[in-house]
Amino acid sequence: MEKNKFENIEGIEHLKKRRKTEKRAIRFTIEEEKKENRKIIIAPLDSPYDLKSLGNDPEDVRFIEVKGHLAPFPNTLPYCSACLTIQEFNFAKEMKDKFWLYIIYGVRKNEKIRRIFKIQNPIENMKWVFMHFNKNKPFYFFFKEVSDMNDSFKMKNQ
Repeated sequence: MEKNKFENIEGIEHLKKRRKTEKRAIRFTIEEEKKENRKIIIAPLDSPYDLKSLGNDPEDVRFIEVKGHLAPFPNTLPYCSACLTIQEFNFAKEMKDKFWLYIIYGVRKNEKIRRIFKIQNPIENMKWVFMHFNKNKPFYFFFKEVSDMNDSFKMKNQ
C-alpha cells in the first residue's frame, strides 16, 4: 500500500490509534468507497461508526461500521456475521438506511481472497440477537445467510 494513499482523508489521525485488523479492514473499505468516487471521513474513536462516506448528492451519506475477519470467508459457512456494541446498534437504529455494516473476510496482510459484504440498514436486513456473556460488555450479534445475499447487498469478491 502506498504511503501517501490515505493522506488527504479527513480524520486519518484517528486511524493510527486502532487495532491492526481494524485498520486493514477500514483501509479496504476506504479503497472500496473511493472506487465509487466518494469522499471519506474517518470518525473519531468514540463514534458509533468508523467512516462517513459522502456521495455527490448531499443526501447520499453512509455511516459505515467496519468489521474485519483475518481469515478468508469459508465456503462451508452458510452466513456472514459481526457484532455491534450497544452504542453502534442504537446509532444504526436511528440512522436506518444511512447506516451500513461492512463485513470483510480475508483481512490478513497477504490474503489473496477477500470477500466484502456490504449491508445497508442491518437492523432491518439481518437477523440479530442481544448477548451478554460479560455483564460489562453486552453486544448484538448480527448474521445473514449468504444464500440470502443478492445484488442489493453488494456482496463482492476481490
